[in-house]
Amino acid sequence: MNRWDLNRHTRRTALKLMAAGAATAAMARFPALAYTASDAAKAEGEVVVATAGGMLQDALAQHLYNGFTAATGIKVIPVTINPDEQWAKVKADSESGSVKWDLVNVGPDSMALQKDYLLDLGEKCETIPNLEKNGAEGVCQRMGFLYVLGGYILGVNTKVFPDGGPKNSTEFFDTTRFPGPRAMAANEPVYNMMIALAADGVTQDQMWPIDIKRALAKMDTIKPSIASWWESSDQAMTNWRSGEVVMSMFWAGRIPQLRKAGEPIVPVWAGFPKDISGFGILKDAPHKEAAKAFIDYFFADETAQAVLDLSQQINYDPPNKKSLELPNDVDPKTRATYPENWNALLSMDVDILAKQRKELEEAWQEWIAK
Repeated sequence: MNRWDLNRHTRRTALKLMAAGAATAAMARFPALAYTASDAAKAEGEVVVATAGGMLQDALAQHLYNGFTAATGIKVIPVTINPDEQWAKVKADSESGSVKWDLVNVGPDSMALQKDYLLDLGEKCETIPNLEKNGAEGVCQRMGFLYVLGGYILGVNTKVFPDGGPKNSTEFFDTTRFPGPRAMAANEPVYNMMIALAADGVTQDQMWPIDIKRALAKMDTIKPSIASWWESSDQAMTNWRSGEVVMSMFWAGRIPQLRKAGEPIVPVWAGFPKDISGFGILKDAPHKEAAKAFIDYFFADETAQAVLDLSQQINYDPPNKKSLELPNDVDPKTRATYPENWNALLSMDVDILAKQRKELEEAWQEWIAK
């Protein structure tokens, strides 16, 4: 899979603004309603978008859904679905010939494992002109596009550990040196096993295929300290705010949100998995043209400011290259794509995962049910 050029991607905005000044930045702002959709897309009238809900869905509505509808007249109908259940629903609907969704959440793994259910956008995503033109490097993935480059990382309470808490996955598992209740996602078996193996001394080059027995044996050592097995980001954030846990796994973009709200939390990147996701169009989507129009809008010149605003709210880099020409107030060190953070994260081997996934998920369900 292609990767974004991280050094260029995280620094380009500052360099361009220093060189070009405020005049260029002002010229880069485009009127949101200038975008137009095809007659075929308008005739379909709506696009159904499935996400995990919560803060991300709210942010998408605020910065993209509403603007797209205002510009095109096409309604965006959001559907909330647990990512763990999404593909089961897609498969069932596809087999019954009653697919109801158009856009679904995808990552490098699902784009490989579930490609039979996804619409091919073309080698260069040429079926979506603005995506082909304005997608940052690595954003176009043929069976979808990426707009979140993040991680499944640790948040540590700085009040509970004023002298410094865990700095990596190994220390996260050290319940003697760093005692206290923890939280992890109940529905992320692959990521949890990757963390357990890293904590047990397994390096990236030895990570795949996953040694399930070893991973679960290591998970046994931390299980008594897991006070919450969360199933959504909202639940993870509620656990944190209530003081139920002193450290927790989070999707990387949630930790800055907690910090902005005054919560005493710092991110820990080393030895935790990269999390990369985006949108794909279902092959049997009922509103294919409207779905294509929405993605095209996502990458339009006219939408650059809205995409930048979205990226700053959820704390991920904007996938629209035009957004990088606009001023922002983001500290790149808080982003997963900052080289020091990105290089400390673990990577997934999609080809091996395709062969192991069923065994991994079955073993995890048996373990967590005990």
